[in-house]
Amino acid sequence: MKQNRKPISLFEYSEYYFDEPLTNKIALLLNKRCAEINTHTKRDVLRPIHNNSNQTVGIRSSQYVGVISVHPTLTIQILPKMYNPREGEDKWQQSIQNLLYMLNYCGKLLNTHTNSTQLKSLKGDFYEILIYLYASTLLSEIRNSLHHEYITQEQNLPYLKGKVLFSKHLLSNITKQNLFYLKTDEFDPNNQLNRIFAYVSRQLYATTSNIKNRQMLSELNLLLSDVVYGHISHSDAHKIHINRMNERFRPSLDLAKLFLSGNTLQLTSNTFKTATFLIDMNSLFEDFIAKIVKQETDENSIVYTQGPHEHLVTGELISQEFIPAKIFQMRPDITISNRITNQNEHVIDTKYKILDSQQRKLGVSQEDLYQMYAYSHKYGVRDITLIYPEQTDELSINKSYIIDEQCSVHIRTVNLNRDIRSNLASVKKEVRSIIHAHSSMIGEKA
Repeated sequence: MKQNRKPISLFEYSEYYFDEPLTNKIALLLNKRCAEINTHTKRDVLRPIHNNSNQTVGIRSSQYVGVISVHPTLTIQILPKMYNPREGEDKWQQSIQNLLYMLNYCGKLLNTHTNSTQLKSLKGDFYEILIYLYASTLLSEIRNSLHHEYITQEQNLPYLKGKVLFSKHLLSNITKQNLFYLKTDEFDPNNQLNRIFAYVSRQLYATTSNIKNRQMLSELNLLLSDVVYGHISHSDAHKIHINRMNERFRPSLDLAKLFLSGNTLQLTSNTFKTATFLIDMNSLFEDFIAKIVKQETDENSIVYTQGPHEHLVTGELISQEFIPAKIFQMRPDITISNRITNQNEHVIDTKYKILDSQQRKLGVSQEDLYQMYAYSHKYGVRDITLIYPEQTDELSINKSYIIDEQCSVHIRTVNLNRDIRSNLASVKKEVRSIIHAHSSMIGEKA
């Protein structure tokens, strides 16, 4: 393999075959990396393709998109198949722009400052683009002023400052008449928000290969050098409370959370720092559709995401005695309920997978239909809709399966193969038509 950090790119649910044979070392690292990721996510995120001689000749992707660094000569970039081949724009660039827009629309990227010229210079490297957005957004704020917070401290001082804690003062300073045990409020830059930025900035510096990104992250590390450095987890970042004092750092914090949640900062101890940044498109697609559904329903409706919770099993039979028990929790992606009657009216589940209009079953799994039937029974809903993304080479799908008098499952697709930002109104119209079609069916069956 040539010494080149430019990532090889493939789309989700596709295969890529290497132009040149991998060395034994890189092939071993690739196989190990794939196994680690698949074990961590409990999904087949990335699978090596082997030939008859058991040599690694390619890779196969799934619903996860992102970047996987294997070796200084091998970085793999997986992008969503969200582009229109007839629009003339570079399909890789269009895919990245759509992915960034969906992340922004779902509140995972907020108000980030973008420089279109600089983004184009990153040549379709999604990982470096995210680092650029993070570094440029945070740097523009910290150059103005570092975030400070009042931090309460208790300490012995040789001078009066703050409030004297008399009980502790008498216990601690009975023989130290030159000291005062005080409680002070310091306006300190060494706070948890800055610790998050210090951790993420330093770790990203170790993984980026872009000169501009390294320059910005180096400046950030210098500006944050007085902040105590330590490991930060995704849950640590989610504990930060946004208020009027730190509101300006919200976009940077959102990006930091995205990096931390995407397993980006799993670093090795060798000289080359590897990174894994993965986004589950099934989850992002669900969030995207759910937000549109909330916007397109009227004031008489309540939209629940991942709920309301019901249980498949409501009791157990022990020694011929019925014991109430709630196990096997059920959580539909989207449930629409009537605010007035408090009755569930519609359950929507999103499935980010490829359908085939040439098949009678379309590629819809039998397990999914069983799940929808259980939702229908437990939630008292006649109509269930499964929404899939429309593929680049397929027409929209509008098909219904009648399971029995009490349950119909409707298969629908939403077209994401276009510039989503400029065509958001059309996307919303498609989702709105799904909701309205269901409403008319309710009226026919009533």
